Amino acid sequence: MSKVGKQCIVIDNEIKISSIRNLFFIEGPYGKMSIKKSPVIEIKNKKNIISIKPLYYTNHSLSLWGLLRSLLSNMVTGIKYQFLKKIIITGIGYKAKIIFDNILVLTIGYNHEVVYHVPTTINISCYKNSINVKGVNKYLVGQICSDVRLLKNNSPYLDKGVRYYKELFLKKSCKKNDK
Repeated sequence: MSKVGKQCIVIDNEIKISSIRNLFFIEGPYGKMSIKKSPVIEIKNKKNIISIKPLYYTNHSLSLWGLLRSLLSNMVTGIKYQFLKKIIITGIGYKAKIIFDNILVLTIGYNHEVVYHVPTTINISCYKNSINVKGVNKYLVGQICSDVRLLKNNSPYLDKGVRYYKELFLKKSCKKNDK
C-alpha cells in the first residue's frame, strides 16, 4: 500500500478540475495543466477533494498510485501559488540579464556570453547577482535552475560560479608550502 497515494488532495474553490477520457485537467489563477492518467488508476473528485485509488493491486499500479498523487498535488500547488527557485551568481564581472522576456544572457567568466532560452511558461527575473525562476510546473522550474547552475559550477578555491540560494558550499583553503 502506498502511504503517499492514500492521502487526499484538498482543492480550493478557485481551482477547476475536469477530465476527458484519460486526460485530467486542472485550471487555476496562474494557468492550466493536464496530465495523462494510467488506465490502472482511478481518480475521483468529490466536493473539492481528489482521491486516487488503483483498480488492481499489482506492483506496477501501486508504484503509479503514489507517483500520480504527488504529480497531481504538485500541479494543484503550482497553479495556486507557483513555484520559485533562486540562483546566486558570485564572482567579479559575473552578471545576468534578460532579453525579450525569455532569453537569459549570462556573463560568467567565458570569453563569450552564454545564452539560455527559457520556455514561455516560466517567468524569470534578475536582480543584481540573483536570478529568480518562477512557474507553475515544478519539474520545469527545477530543470531550468539545474541547467543554469551547470553552466558554471562553483569553484571550491575561488568562490566563483553559479549556485542555488542557501546552498551549502564549503570553500577549500589554498595549498601551503611546507618549507
